[in-house]
Amino acid sequence: MKRKITITIGRKNYSFLTDESKEKVQKIKDIIAEDYEKFAHVIESTDKKGVDDLLILMLLNHVSKEIGYDEALREQREKTERLVVELERMKTERGEIAG
Repeated sequence: MKRKITITIGRKNYSFLTDESKEKVQKIKDIIAEDYEKFAHVIESTDKKGVDDLLILMLLNHVSKEIGYDEALREQREKTERLVVELERMKTERGEIAG
């Protein structure tokens, strides 16, 4: 069941409907608050351009992290594939020695 949540960025509230767990919503809020603190210096006034700049920086930060996670995941998959091939090779060699 969807419920309304409100996320505050700076002095502005943004409301959304979600069916995500309360724990996940809180984690999202915590990450947004952390990013806001990291990039809030961008806002020199309360004009819309300052908020837009802040949101763009936050978005770029998360996209950059996501790309890093994708790259790390790809590297782990490649490593796993190499290990599986090596295990199969060792298994074959062991069978040839025993047989």
